[in-house]
Order: sequence, then C-alpha cells, then structure tokens
Amino acid sequence: MVVGDDGTARHAKAAAAAVGLGRRRDLAAGGGVRATGASVLVLLLFAQALTFATHHTVCIALLSHHFPDRLRGRGQALYVVVAYGLPGGLAGGVLNSAYGLVSLYWACTVASLVATGCAFAAWRVQRGMDAAAAGH
Repeated sequence: MVVGDDGTARHAKAAAAAVGLGRRRDLAAGGGVRATGASVLVLLLFAQALTFATHHTVCIALLSHHFPDRLRGRGQALYVVVAYGLPGGLAGGVLNSAYGLVSLYWACTVASLVATGCAFAAWRVQRGMDAAAAGH
C-alpha cells in the first residue's frame, strides 16, 4: 500500500481496523447474531443518514419559523455557512493539518456534548415559557 505525504493510507487502515472490517464480531450476548465490520459500518451509515435528515429538516423548519418570507433565503445561507462551512471547511482543515484526523472526531464529540447541553437548556426555557403562558 502506498502512503501519501499526509499518511492517508495509514489513516484508512486505522479506520478500517477501528470498525473491524474483514473480521466477524458477535453482536448479541449469546453469539447467535454475527455480523462483519462492513455490515456494522453500513448500519451506522444508515443511522447517520437518518439523523442528518432529521437535523436538517428541523433546522429548516426553525428558519422558516424565525425568518420572514423575504429574509428566508438569507437565513438559509447563514445556516449553511455557520453549520457547515466554518466548522467543516475551515476549522476541520486547521485541526487536521495541526493535529491529524483523530482531532476531528474529538472536536465533533465535544461539539455534540455542547449542542446537547444547549438543546436541553432551550427545552427548559421553552417548557418554562409554556408553563407561564398556561398560567395566565
């Protein structure tokens, strides 16, 4: 296998080893269900597709709710730049260059935890607003 200057083949081998490609893994306690790493990877890709579709649909619905018709296009452009352009294109490239691909996974883990906290806080605020509106 030829390794490029940036070690891309090495990273591909590490990723393949992480998901166990080519090896069989027990997925049930009794060992009755078996799957290859590739089948687990395909299952995870479908799960990612479902969660992305849900995330994107909710974000566009929120934009439609909070931006008036004449500004909706600007709101969607802002959403794309902030949600995908800056973190994926700019920050991802900087992290990859400075610390390697593993740093991207850690950054995404931290961002997911922060987003979960923000969603919980927003839910609590909304619940409080709904309770206050019901009390009046």
